[in-house]
Amino acid sequence: MDKKKILIVMFLAVVLVTAGVAGYLYFFTDISPSQIISTQKESNKPIENESADRNKGENTFPVKPVKEEIKTIIINEKNTPKSEVTKTDLSRIASSFAERFGSYSNQSNYTNINDLRIFMSRRMQNWSERYVVEAKEKNPDSAIYYGVTTKAIQQDIVEYDSDVGNARILVKTQRREATGTMSNSSSYYQDIMITFIKENNIWKVDSANWQST
Repeated sequence: MDKKKILIVMFLAVVLVTAGVAGYLYFFTDISPSQIISTQKESNKPIENESADRNKGENTFPVKPVKEEIKTIIINEKNTPKSEVTKTDLSRIASSFAERFGSYSNQSNYTNINDLRIFMSRRMQNWSERYVVEAKEKNPDSAIYYGVTTKAIQQDIVEYDSDVGNARILVKTQRREATGTMSNSSSYYQDIMITFIKENNIWKVDSANWQST
């Protein structure tokens, strides 16, 4: 038998099988031939159309906002143990501390000191409480404005011993002093020595001493 006859026989066999299955479903089930044809058409849909339909459906689901993603990252980072504070980290802390510590006015109720207590050792916290009380007694009149702003410009590590828990960093600053109004001001340079110690394995500022100009 040649190839042409073989192909014809195979085609007729497929037709007969299909007709038989359709007849069975038609007479013995509730499925009609039109439903069978429709089902076959659906199953023969191109893959790309099926994928597009799925993607279209996915876009209808609520998408997590970007802020929630960021919040999740922040929470995960908070739960991750931090590595040892480096010299560079401590220098940045000293710089920020010096700027806040050295910027104040007689009308700010010493917030520059009070806001920094969380970064102070117990010894320095006790000092800061006494300092604020004494300063208020000495300078009760705040009718005439007096203020100083401080900007750190350089940090020099004088001492750093992580094992012992001691560090000293000299911060060079530029300060602007004003009386009455900010337009009536003058600038000068002054260094401040920031001393750190470890309390409960956390670096804390133990003293902040302005150096003579």
